[in-house]
Formats: sequence, C-alpha cells, structure tokens
Amino acid sequence: MESLPSLDRGLMAKSGPRPLTPDQHRGAQMLGEGWKQADVARELGTTTKSINRWLHKPDFQKLVDAAHKRNLEENPTPVSVLTSALTATKRDGAPDWQMRVTAARALLGKVPEGETPEEQIRETRIYIEADA
Repeated sequence: MESLPSLDRGLMAKSGPRPLTPDQHRGAQMLGEGWKQADVARELGTTTKSINRWLHKPDFQKLVDAAHKRNLEENPTPVSVLTSALTATKRDGAPDWQMRVTAARALLGKVPEGETPEEQIRETRIYIEADA
C-alpha cells in the first residue's frame, strides 16, 4: 500500500503549484527591499530553509525581482545611478560619452592621473537632469 506522503506528492503534481501565501508575498517584498534571508525568516516566524525553498519558485522570484526594482526606483543607490549613467544620452538622443566615461571611471574606482583632488571629485560627480 502506498504511503500518504507519496500520494500527496502525486496529487500536488497533478494540480500544479500552490498559490503563494500572504507570508510569501510579504517575504518577497522584504527580500526585494534588501532584507537578509535570516531576518525575513525571523520576522515571518519561519526558517531560512523555507525562504531558500521559496526562492526556487518562479512566482516568488518574480515578486522579489519586482519589489527590488521598485525599491531601486524609489531609493536609488550610488551604484545604480552610475550604472544608469552608462547609457546617458543628450537631449537630441546622441550618446553622452563624457557622462558615460565618467560613470564608468567612477564604477571602476579610477580617475585620471595627475589631477588635483578637487578635479578628481568633479570628475566623479554626475548630475542627471529630468526630462521636461
């Protein structure tokens, strides 16, 4: 006679993946905001093993990615700002190579040699103007 756990697995396979729980939705949001897995597990009253298992679910991973993207849009990090500046364009749509090279140098931690500290600081500053 087949054991109950095997029977349950067979039924789950036929019915498809379970919908995400409210805790999984909350956990995805927290991970997307940059929380550590151990902190999410503690906050939700679960284990890091469960969080790792959730991360293998495509629906859960999509929620984490969406939350991460929203978080970066609302709270850009210096690296994300510099990364976006790598594709900077001028108002006419032409590539802004000076901005792109400056961002690349800043990301690589390199500044032109032989400049004063003030010139080096100016070299790594990036100003992004919003489109009107």
